[in-house]
Amino acid sequence: MRFSIHGRLIADAAARANVVALRRASIVLAAASFGALTVLVATGVFDGVDRFAVDHLMPGLDPRHSGKPSLLRALSPVGRQHGPFDLAADAWLYPASVPVSALIVAFAAATLWRRGRRVEPALWVAALVVATAIEVLVKGTVKRPALFAPADDGRIHVIAFDDSLPSGHALRSAILAAAVALTWRRYARPALAWAATVPPVLLLAGWHTPTDIVAGSLLALLLVLLVREASADDLERRRVDLGPPAPAPRHERQPAGREP
Repeated sequence: MRFSIHGRLIADAAARANVVALRRASIVLAAASFGALTVLVATGVFDGVDRFAVDHLMPGLDPRHSGKPSLLRALSPVGRQHGPFDLAADAWLYPASVPVSALIVAFAAATLWRRGRRVEPALWVAALVVATAIEVLVKGTVKRPALFAPADDGRIHVIAFDDSLPSGHALRSAILAAAVALTWRRYARPALAWAATVPPVLLLAGWHTPTDIVAGSLLALLLVLLVREASADDLERRRVDLGPPAPAPRHERQPAGREP
């Protein structure tokens, strides 16, 4: 009996170590993939992929209205174009906008705090703040080769795509869905299902190129993995601090060889 318990503890420890190693390897892989994709897009390696998408996969793109939006327009639930498809895309993607995603993540953090969590709420808020900071930094420094879309029997430069990597909506939707799924388990499926629809809607609506969307998703994956890693470390520290469970009081112990 003693040996079987000891063996089980060793197996459990080995399993936990494997999970930790896999999680940390995934973090390194996500970070390396995001960095490599950013460099490859800036140097034009994936230019053909984005050109094909602009020509064939973006029915909602109107290059005549592709200028950079103002801050007020970026915060508005309604974009520049007002066709039925455009309005539907605006409404579907609005939860991933900066103000709405910030409110939902803040509410999730407050809920976790009321449940007695102290580290995890700060991690989710920090993830969204860091995500926005990285998005702004990369968009301000990385320029892709110009993309041109067909319009009026010619081709027009899509100015908005010059510095649209990474997609902020793909980035925030994934973080938002992960925060909701891990805070309210009963809403996990609808939240993750909605997040899975965001990339194709972004593409079809002409908001972002494929490389923008993949970059935003990779950055979101990296930040979510970092949150989970830090949360797991905090949980493990709390388990160690609590120590082994206290022995049962004498009057609750069962005599050896007797069933309760």
